[in-house]
Amino acid sequence: MPPKGASAKEKRKQQRQAELAMKESTEECTQGEAILDKINMEKNIGISQYTKAVGHFTKAIDAIATNGQAYLLRAKCMKAMQDYDKAISDYSKAIELNPNDAEALLSRAYCYEQKQDWDAAIGDCTAAIEIQPNDDHAYNMRGTSRANKRPAGLRLKNVEYKQVIDDFTKAIEKNDCNYYAYANRGNVRCDRQEYLKAIEDYSRALYIKDDYWYVHSRRGVAYYEYVLAERSPKEDPDVVPAEKNAASEKQASLKDQWEDEFWNEECVLRNKEQFEAFLAQAILDFTIYIKHEEKEKGDSSTASLVYRAHTYLLQGNLDDALKDFKKAKELDASLEPLVKPQIDAIREQTGVNKALVHAD
Repeated sequence: MPPKGASAKEKRKQQRQAELAMKESTEECTQGEAILDKINMEKNIGISQYTKAVGHFTKAIDAIATNGQAYLLRAKCMKAMQDYDKAISDYSKAIELNPNDAEALLSRAYCYEQKQDWDAAIGDCTAAIEIQPNDDHAYNMRGTSRANKRPAGLRLKNVEYKQVIDDFTKAIEKNDCNYYAYANRGNVRCDRQEYLKAIEDYSRALYIKDDYWYVHSRRGVAYYEYVLAERSPKEDPDVVPAEKNAASEKQASLKDQWEDEFWNEECVLRNKEQFEAFLAQAILDFTIYIKHEEKEKGDSSTASLVYRAHTYLLQGNLDDALKDFKKAKELDASLEPLVKPQIDAIREQTGVNKALVHAD
């Protein structure tokens, strides 16, 4: 606003300058947005195009310091360039200018997630939910941040687990086609060893999006871990450690060990048919994911190869287990300490089997 007491001529001059600044700011934003549109339409756009767009948005801000749209767009570029500190700064300015911009809050939350500032991310998601209570994406993001806040290797406490599950469930209630929320809830349940519930969530995600390849891998893990957990013999509290160690030192062939421990009498009576079906489905899920990785990246997923190998072992399929262990080691030499003992044991057992055949 022109200062009080300014002459009519000065007022007109100042008004004209303001109009020119607004025009310049708008034009610079338009040019920057055109570059972003081009980036969205084309693949393999280099960082230089984002830098060019940033230049236009910076000029727009220089012309009009309160141009919230320019801050938002520049923040978007910074986020794409993974300069999260600068992105957060620009999102913060945009939010200061428009506190009810839920999209800006969620975008800033994403940047906080990348910096593993989980509390800040949770705070922004909560603020966005207060503005847009029906936003399923906000609930899904908050659930993810709450789950990731717990250090790796530590299980969520009961109250934390409930909060996370509630967020993903709320996201699904708001949008029952949110396959991300189903997959994320499945991950949390799998970590909690609630494998059947996890399988249900993964299956729902794949029903919605059948090319959600990563979830095939995760569901395979859930099938495998469920069978592994259920077939594990229950510890006898009356057995002292010395007796346990003595029992573990008994020598048995791999084939006998897998059959005797896995298909114990109780499992045969109750669960053998289900276990066989689950292992077969795990193999299928791992295979789907492995083939996808081979097609897209040229290499198999070593983690899925190892999991599939262990699943073959539970089936007693030594030949295919050996192939997967060997391939995983070839792709990642660091896996040798993990897979070499398995390879050696399988080769030893295979040799014993062959010797028995020749003896017959």
